[in-house]
Amino acid sequence: MVAGSVAVNKGDQNLGFISAQNLNPQKARVLLMLALTKTRDNAKIQKYFEKY
Repeated sequence: MVAGSVAVNKGDQNLGFISAQNLNPQKARVLLMLALTKTRDNAKIQKYFEKY
């Protein structure tokens, strides 16, 4: 099993990518679905991923 954090560089941020931090794909998907019910702002969604 491979584990670790995935960082997003400035170029990726400019394209709207969001880093899932240390979440596994299943948890990241659920958090993204929940975040999208509240906002479409990438910066706010990224903050959700940093918090949870």
